[in-house]
Amino acid sequence: MAAPLTTEPSPSSRTTSDTLSPRLSAAISAANENPNRVLRALAKVDGYDDYTDAPVEFIREILGEEPWSIQTRIAESVRDNVNTAVPSCFGSGKDWIASRLAAWWVATGGIVVATSNSFPQLRDIFWRELIRAHRAGDLPGSPSRGTDLRWELDSGAFAIGRKPDDTDPEGFQGYHGKRILVIVDEANGVSQQLWTASNGLVVNEASRRLAIGNPFEPTGPFYDACRLSTWTVLPISVFDTPNFTGEAVPEKAQAELVSPFWVEERRKEGLEGTPWWQAKVLGQFPDTASNAIIPLAWVESARARAHTPDAREWAGLDVARFGSDDSCLIEGTGNGPETVTVVHGQDTMAVAGMGMAYLHRRRGTLAVDVIGVGGGVVDRIREQHPPGQLLAVNVAEPPDHDPDLLLNLRAQVWWDVRRQLDPNTTDEPLSLARLDDITYQRLRAELTAPTYRMTSSGKVQVESKDELKARGLPSPDVADAFCLALYARSRARRRVSSFGAAA
Repeated sequence: MAAPLTTEPSPSSRTTSDTLSPRLSAAISAANENPNRVLRALAKVDGYDDYTDAPVEFIREILGEEPWSIQTRIAESVRDNVNTAVPSCFGSGKDWIASRLAAWWVATGGIVVATSNSFPQLRDIFWRELIRAHRAGDLPGSPSRGTDLRWELDSGAFAIGRKPDDTDPEGFQGYHGKRILVIVDEANGVSQQLWTASNGLVVNEASRRLAIGNPFEPTGPFYDACRLSTWTVLPISVFDTPNFTGEAVPEKAQAELVSPFWVEERRKEGLEGTPWWQAKVLGQFPDTASNAIIPLAWVESARARAHTPDAREWAGLDVARFGSDDSCLIEGTGNGPETVTVVHGQDTMAVAGMGMAYLHRRRGTLAVDVIGVGGGVVDRIREQHPPGQLLAVNVAEPPDHDPDLLLNLRAQVWWDVRRQLDPNTTDEPLSLARLDDITYQRLRAELTAPTYRMTSSGKVQVESKDELKARGLPSPDVADAFCLALYARSRARRRVSSFGAAA
């Protein structure tokens, strides 16, 4: 930091000090109050060469911002090491530090090539932060906006943001320089081809590569990089961040970093101990052995829990897609299922008759999966205008809630069952006490068989029926009907009293 300036005039200037001292004194006083402004002004005229090996000082003195401790370590690692990987939790400020390092690299004469798992992520997160850094430091040039992400300086230094096609091995050809920084944002979602293409940009010891992202999938080039001795790996858990450690940071940073409130909300949702928790909270690649959707112990606890009926009537109908599959109707009330009907080899009209019989008998809420032959069942039931409420459920559609967590409606219905079976749920816990032993044993096996994984965008994706069959497991027809039934249960509070179907 610059030493304080003095207002004491030199002997040679005393003759004019009376006329200059008020203005000079004010300027010197302002400089002492904000010396970084003086440093920025001088650097803009003289250049930023003094900061070539000082990224942290650049951020503090030129940008006027304060990185927290692990962000400082990341900056120093990029300065000192060819390859730096940052598997990080949610809300750690990883894009903030990556963009500030890009600003430092370009200002000091280098070339930045940035990419990500998607163009919106690159433009809306990383590039927007780069624009903020540019504005904070009053840096030369002007970063573009829109679809052509480019920031060029008269010196020839520049930054560019590109998201080539995932299968394009030549996506980064044409960028050459003696000092290149490659930034791979959301690195866990970047394809092997693009990762390999980025290798061709780091061709000398002055160039660097920074890969950052949530560690969702324990496969792929980012996962491999985090296990190579040629990479410096700096993981970040939420419990390492300032809102948990008590490290002093500016108020704005404190508000933007992940908070204990966020972690507690995710804990209430039943995510603790899951692969999602490992990636988003602990900043670790998940253990693939721990990704069953529903733990066996939770199902067995529900078997021992008392059934409490109420006025709600609900049911789920899963329609067989193939000759080896079963069609299944599960009927329930209150906090659990009461009867299960499984049929094999029935045609569409017969299965529709099962649904019709339920609606006429109990006038409840019936959810039916409309994918494939289920669409014909729903159409047939609608034609007859039965009492009760008919829900046409397409599990391939977006979820009704938690779109940032769940990939589609299939993930939602399975995840909702998980939440309701969790013994620590704040909702009314489910009971499986009314099921006969043979039906319960089948449901238990099917509920505990499917696994889930995190997509590159951090969303829960449930194993499909085809994937289960590929593992040698039967189609979870009873479990799928159970998930549909509980979806109907969640809608039964808004059940209609009039005749006719509602989809």
